[in-house]
Amino acid sequence: MSQENATLAWRAAHAWGEGGAAAILPFLDPEIEWHPPQGRSELGGYLGDAGVCEYLGRFDETVRRAVIAPVRVHDLDDDRVISLLRVNARDEASAEEIEAELGWLINVRGAKFVKVRTFTSHERVFEAAGLRG
Repeated sequence: MSQENATLAWRAAHAWGEGGAAAILPFLDPEIEWHPPQGRSELGGYLGDAGVCEYLGRFDETVRRAVIAPVRVHDLDDDRVISLLRVNARDEASAEEIEAELGWLINVRGAKFVKVRTFTSHERVFEAAGLRG
């Protein structure tokens, strides 16, 4: 099952990069829990498809010409994977170029994401999973 989950995570990251927030919805369980990086102003994360659309949609609105691409996916066990992403974009307000790493620690059930924790570096997502990057 873990290889299927890794493929699912790769496809979801690619879909977000190609089609924005709405493109990731088919990969999500209706009761998804999506947690932004620690230190962000949001408390407790986002629940359900609408919550994820709100969260990722704000990102889509904040940046222009975003290129979001999966870098690598690691299957951890039968229901968890790590997805490493790279983001290149331009901040709409400041016109600054943004280059960033993102990491998702994903719980999968029934070929759908049921929980995603977001991290602002590849190293941090490995640490959260109890591994070293």
